[in-house]
Amino acid sequence: MAERETAEAVENAAPGVSSGVPDPERGANGTISSTPSASSSSSSSSSSSSSSTSTSSSTASNLVVVGNTLPKLSSAIVGQPITDENGKERQVYTPGYGWASLPGEAFSVRTGPDYARRKKKAPSKDALYECVAVDMFGFSRRPDFIADTLELPPMSPQLKKIHKSLTVPVNIIVNLQFPRKIVTNMFAKRNDGEGCLVFATWRIKESTALLCVKEDSEDIPASIRLLKKTFENADNDPGRNLFGTFKQIGRIVNIEEIDVPAILTPLLKFNGKPRLLRTIKFRRLGRQTVEILSGTFDCNYILRSAVINYKDAMGNFVLDLAWCLEGEGDDEQPEQVLGCFQLIRPEFSKVGVFPFAGTSAD
Repeated sequence: MAERETAEAVENAAPGVSSGVPDPERGANGTISSTPSASSSSSSSSSSSSSSTSTSSSTASNLVVVGNTLPKLSSAIVGQPITDENGKERQVYTPGYGWASLPGEAFSVRTGPDYARRKKKAPSKDALYECVAVDMFGFSRRPDFIADTLELPPMSPQLKKIHKSLTVPVNIIVNLQFPRKIVTNMFAKRNDGEGCLVFATWRIKESTALLCVKEDSEDIPASIRLLKKTFENADNDPGRNLFGTFKQIGRIVNIEEIDVPAILTPLLKFNGKPRLLRTIKFRRLGRQTVEILSGTFDCNYILRSAVINYKDAMGNFVLDLAWCLEGEGDDEQPEQVLGCFQLIRPEFSKVGVFPFAGTSAD
């Protein structure tokens, strides 16, 4: 009887959602153990009354298994030069949908000495964190923080040995939320409405972790010292100490393929330029996981309107995305990419609705 009910739970689960019977290994090493939204727990409790045998499985909260919504491509998409019938050279791009890994070297970052005067940049070293999954959902109301509803992959044996000694997170969830329709309310404290959720799951690389647990010395890279300082300070005052710390670099790769409306062309001058995130929100779950909440819901009116008005064309975009911590002086430079990936033609019509209400950031 219990076997059949478990199978039914799997069959009826939303796409990308686990059955509510966590894998023992993942539950011990990868799952963020916190209670998701009240809506999920109430549905679990209503189904648990059928028998005492099924109670334990049906009250275990369903979790969103990361990596089940967007396929990972074997390589990033780059332009291939061709010459058209008029003898004009242009770039063409291979088809594809999903996401792909990128090397940190694909992005230029600040490098010292004396960056304030010289303004010199150079390709970053490889990213400090590995992007293990990128997922995409729709929603009718902003879910805000979602990390406590996610099931993450287990850690490697090496990370299991040293993760308790780390003061930096093992996992970083980069949670990006974009409006498709704003619901305005003069009494509301924030913008809300229908939107799209894209979140990346990063796992610290073993090489980064080993440097983070090493005793501080002159041979420790500036980027590692900055990483440790940032998250140690953020634990004390996350609202203040992460404000103006994270930079995002966004680059439209296939800009030649996209018919950009004239109203948006002024924004193209920022293509590939770093943007200091001013509306970032931060939450740590236990010792292992940090969630970074960002997006355009609370950005200025022009940027927010551009995203809404051009939402249906987003499915044509190939986007290179990277984040890094801003290094302000020689002791914090050269900067190094924290994590990066390529988002490939993210068609909103292909994704399901996020199954949890999330946790408010207010």
